[in-house]
Amino acid sequence: MSVTSAGASAGPAQWRAGLGRLAAGVALLTAVALLPWLSGNDPALTVLRARSADQNPTPGQLAAVRE
Repeated sequence: MSVTSAGASAGPAQWRAGLGRLAAGVALLTAVALLPWLSGNDPALTVLRARSADQNPTPGQLAAVRE
């Protein structure tokens, strides 16, 4: 039996697992970023509602969020 460090011999299975995790993370972040567009809501209105839910948005406030 020989003892080797974990980083000394990274096999193809470890690379595949790492790339799979990276791809899953990117897919998750992309899905979360696209939720306002997928739901059909205005992204600026979504951000404004998250910041102050009890206010009615005005066109000026929406323009400020979009900038």
